[in-house]
Parts: sequence; structure tokens; C-alpha cells
Amino acid sequence: MLGVNMKALVKTMVAEKVRCRRVRKRSKSIRYVDIHDLRKHFKGKPEQYNHVKNAGPEFTCTHTGTAMYAIHTFQQDNPHWHLAMFNQ
Repeated sequence: MLGVNMKALVKTMVAEKVRCRRVRKRSKSIRYVDIHDLRKHFKGKPEQYNHVKNAGPEFTCTHTGTAMYAIHTFQQDNPHWHLAMFNQ
């Protein structure tokens, strides 16, 4: 299997594992990446990189055996949506 094909397979599997959870007025998104993409994501942020890496992988990919790390991101919800919901 070529490296490009393997990376495409891992990206597809990771995209299936991405999920969102609502937390009050913020939405929490979890994205799973391998160690190489983890380094790219935290380039210039060594403290955050070490914190995620030391926490350990969330799971191991069943097809490739690659350790997958979780990156948590938060996004503020649009307040207009909440106002429209309560003003009905």
C-alpha cells in the first residue's frame, strides 16, 4: 500500500470518528490525528503538544495500527440562533 493511499484511508477513518457535542453555549469538536499531524497542528506550541502527547493516544487505528490522538476544539455558538429559539 502506498503512503498516499494509507494517508487517505486514515483520513477517512478519522473523519468518521469526528464528533460534536453541545456544551452550554459552545460546541466541542473532537478531531483524531496521528503523531505527524499532531506535530503540524501544534507547531510553535510545545507546551500544548507535550500535554496532548503525554495524555496518550485515544485509540489505535485497527487498519494501520497507528496511535490516534484527540484534539479538542471549542467554538462559540451563534447567539442569534438561541434568541430565535426562545422568541417563538
